[in-house]
Formats: sequence, structure tokens, C-alpha cells
Amino acid sequence: MSYPKIQNTFHLFACFLLVLATSCLAGCVTNKADLSVSVTEFEPMPTEAFSKVLIIGLGENMALAGQFESTMVEQLTTFGIETYSIRKLLNKDDEVTKDNAKKVVLELGIDGILVSRLLAKKVDTQTHQTRSEIEVIPDKEEQFSDVFPLGFKRTETKTQSVTLATVVLETKVFSGTTGDKLLRLESLVENQTAPEGVFKESAALIANKLKALGLL
Repeated sequence: MSYPKIQNTFHLFACFLLVLATSCLAGCVTNKADLSVSVTEFEPMPTEAFSKVLIIGLGENMALAGQFESTMVEQLTTFGIETYSIRKLLNKDDEVTKDNAKKVVLELGIDGILVSRLLAKKVDTQTHQTRSEIEVIPDKEEQFSDVFPLGFKRTETKTQSVTLATVVLETKVFSGTTGDKLLRLESLVENQTAPEGVFKESAALIANKLKALGLL
């Protein structure tokens, strides 16, 4: 198993989520998710499905990577798989390194390892305004009815902002027994406007693909 000390691009994911949180302004957001996942590298699969899986999120932002790991753990647990987050097993200030990852794999008897990182992201915010006019007719008994004998028009303006996001995650799958890389996945989630939606949809895509490949 060979992957370097984890200091990659989950800090970009933090920026991405911050943009999402601040760009959803007034109005309702109604977006449909366009989801996909592809296998770009494929090696011979093990003869048995994983029974214990370790999740590793790459990046300098430990809190964000830990949140992603927790979401993956929750998703894989629904398939009846014993799943662990690397950051939940380490001390608070410990960094995720090759050596302590190996230690966890050996101590727990891990047979599958998922290593994920942000591969690409794009955020577009579109703002739309709608204007409406209403005619107000004053009552004849009003004091100023002679000033507005024909009534007057009032204009209302409503603003609606829609955030369209595209997130691509790379997930490498390793054998905990041999350390060999088994496959590489790219999962794409589009039109998500909430951070929790990005995590949940990405985790579901990855888990469902692994299930379809017979690894879960």
C-alpha cells in the first residue's frame, strides 16, 4: 500500500463549501441532481467482498476530511460493512501518515481501504429578479382620495438566487491484505447547494458502485 503523507486538496473543498453557504440568498432553490460515477482504473478483484473497511479523506483541513469520512462510514454501514474513519482512530493532533495507517490496518484486520480526495469543483451562482405591479384603489372616504382619484400602482421586486455546483471526487481502493491498488473511481455530483448534500450524494455513489462491483 503506497500513499504519501496526507496533505492534499480537501482545503479546496472547505473553500467550496464556504461559497455554497454564503451564496444561497433569498428565494427557494429547486435543483435536480445529475449524478454519475466511473471506474477509470481496474485491477483483478479479490474473490471475496470486504468485511472491514478503512476510510481516509485526503487534505489539510482535518475537520472537513473527518466529516467526509464520517459520512462514508455511515453510508457503508448501511450495507452491513464494518467501517472505520482513520481520524476517529487517531489522537486529536496526530497526522494521517502511511505508517499509522498501516498500523490501523494491521491492528483491526482491515481488508479494504478507501482513499478519497477532491479532484475538481465548480460553483456558479445565478440571480434572477421578478417584478410585479399591483393597482391600489383608495376608498372614496379616504382623506386624500382627491389626490389619487384613479388609484396608484405599487411595484414589488423579488430576488431569487440559485447555486449550481459540480464536485468530482477521486477514490482509490486498496486491498488491506496485500496493499495493492484495486481500482480508481471518479464520482461526480452536480447541482448540489448544501454541503451535507455533496457529502451524502458522493458517499452514496461510491458505495453503490463498490456494491455493484462485488466489493461490498
